[in-house]
Amino acid sequence: MPWPEVVALLQKYTRLEKQGDTGLYHVARIKQWLSYLRKEYDEATELFQHVRVLNNSHDIARAIQAIDIDKLR
Repeated sequence: MPWPEVVALLQKYTRLEKQGDTGLYHVARIKQWLSYLRKEYDEATELFQHVRVLNNSHDIARAIQAIDIDKLR
């Protein structure tokens, strides 16, 4: 799967946060997935480095949503 498609999936996932969730579940999952993705995608390393210092789902979602997929292609 090309990196732009992976980013599109991550962007979609950030919009799925459930009401009433503390946000910690999504934070942990996104960081975990990015850590795994680093094994196959060099671009994931840069995104992981940026996201790993963020501690709430809103900031992580904002960072991931800010990626312009068209520029990645």
